[in-house]
Amino acid sequence: LSIIGTLAWSGFLLGRSNASESSSSFDLSDHDHRRTLRISDFVDPKSIDPKIITPPGEDAWFHALKFAEPSIVHHRPDSANREVVVDVLSIGCESKFEYMTAQADTWASDVRYFWGFTEREDFDGSCASMDEEMLTSYVQTCRSPELGTKSFGVGHHMTESGWYCAQRRPGRALGWLQAMYQSDATPPDILLIVDDDTSVDIDKVKNAVLHAKNEDIPFIGASSVFSLGKYDGFLAAHGGFGTFFNKAAIQMMTQPIYCDERQNGSDFMINACTKLQKNRAGELDFFRQGDSVFDIFYKHSAHRHFCMHSDWAIGYMIQNYSGLKLEQVLPLSRRKWCTQESVTCHNQTPQDMEEFMIAHPQMK
Repeated sequence: LSIIGTLAWSGFLLGRSNASESSSSFDLSDHDHRRTLRISDFVDPKSIDPKIITPPGEDAWFHALKFAEPSIVHHRPDSANREVVVDVLSIGCESKFEYMTAQADTWASDVRYFWGFTEREDFDGSCASMDEEMLTSYVQTCRSPELGTKSFGVGHHMTESGWYCAQRRPGRALGWLQAMYQSDATPPDILLIVDDDTSVDIDKVKNAVLHAKNEDIPFIGASSVFSLGKYDGFLAAHGGFGTFFNKAAIQMMTQPIYCDERQNGSDFMINACTKLQKNRAGELDFFRQGDSVFDIFYKHSAHRHFCMHSDWAIGYMIQNYSGLKLEQVLPLSRRKWCTQESVTCHNQTPQDMEEFMIAHPQMK
């Protein structure tokens, strides 16, 4: 790799999951001694070269951070015995913390695990405090055709640093999912990845995900799908409406990938190695033999030139590395329209979630 810029590796990251132990020697117990990556470590205004260096200790740093516990961990052990086990991962922020707690208390109250991520778990703890000049440089870099698209950040002002920082958060959370499903928790029958202002009719998701195809066949769906032309084109879920994985898809996305003599010749692994070689979005830069798809895009979201909206990143990952088409779950969810027929609804307040739960009673 051509080396430009540097990455600073000082301090330590926040607390470890009580249920998961990392093999790393890092002490992750103190929330106030967060190891940080500054936004300047990712953005070089003088260059649009997307390549990065690999400093000593980076692999251990990424591995240790996987086990840093989310801001919300809600666990119902009795749910593991249900016929259909559901986990929910919600992407939120500290300023609207009550939105995630409302989700956990309403439509997601009976799931096995509810995990809520905020800026406290971000790669860069100081990201939201970057000044307008730094943010402008980052956005302009990401709007170059070599790295991103001219629509990157459209509709968001250069003072909304928190929104730009949050685009990395779902990728950051993929590391946690990898850690949990690889070590502590059996993958659920359904995994939901949603925003903190989303309500979900889980029974409708079950019907769509578990009955659309054989349960042994990977399935990934969303209630509102759109297409993008960047990176040879791919489908993504409209932000906030949620993405749904069945167990077979989770198992596929968390299995190790080898592009050396250990490659097993499966269609999945051959495809993944081919896509890594193409390196359309810079994902090869962090790949290590034995990484899973979730591992790759967990680390990719820390790339100094991560130039995707969060829903783009998940969609790109699904289309290119799962070998699946992101399925449109019916009926199509629409912005500012929430009915009893809706699978998911977006822009929900905590009060809306209460009303959604009443309008969408669930089977126990």
